[in-house]
Amino acid sequence: MPKFTSFVLKTACQGGIEMPFIKFDDDNIAEGLYLLATNGQVGCYPDNIFAVSSRLLKELDEEFKNKGITYQVLQLQELNQRPSQGVTS
Repeated sequence: MPKFTSFVLKTACQGGIEMPFIKFDDDNIAEGLYLLATNGQVGCYPDNIFAVSSRLLKELDEEFKNKGITYQVLQLQELNQRPSQGVTS
């Protein structure tokens, strides 16, 4: 199974922007991903795991709450302990 590593988007003017991994509750995946994708950059990974900028997550947090969209921020250790579902390295 491939291992997740810290995902950092390098930019010339800002150095780097940390992008945490998140996972929406099953009932909120479509709407949550739609809001992310229409408001900024998002990395999509197996098992409905997404990488987004901390800034975007902070900006959308209130809208997620208002719409009842729940998610959890995943730690790298949690990601690397997840069983593989059809992903090979």
